[in-house]
Amino acid sequence: MTPAQLALTAGGAPCILGAVFATIGYVQRRIARGWLQGTAVIVKGRTGLAGSAYPTFRWQDQHGQVHERRSMTRTSFGPKTGSYVPIMFDPSNPSRAIIDTFARNGQLFLLIGIVVFGFGILVGITTLVFGTAFAP
Repeated sequence: MTPAQLALTAGGAPCILGAVFATIGYVQRRIARGWLQGTAVIVKGRTGLAGSAYPTFRWQDQHGQVHERRSMTRTSFGPKTGSYVPIMFDPSNPSRAIIDTFARNGQLFLLIGIVVFGFGILVGITTLVFGTAFAP
């Protein structure tokens, strides 16, 4: 295997994985683009160490209507019942809402994607440089 092929193989896999994660994060951020931010109260969450893995939250939209939704994201140690959480909701369909966390709004996937992609580039360049240096 030539150094270029080795560099492509070693760096290509992390680059592809990083691109997939970054794309997921970008799509999540685009879906919520134009959504309004607000605050919701958890009406069914954890109590002590037990409770709902999918918390239910209630909020008011920009017209004063009350909405309630069960989170689509499972949380092991989610918010307690009665606590307030930041949310984002679709103003054209206020019943579409998410609890606005680092993981749910796409930032986590975007960050992981960028880091893994950068790691793939670094591995590819390092393999190419050192592979050429030690080639016969």
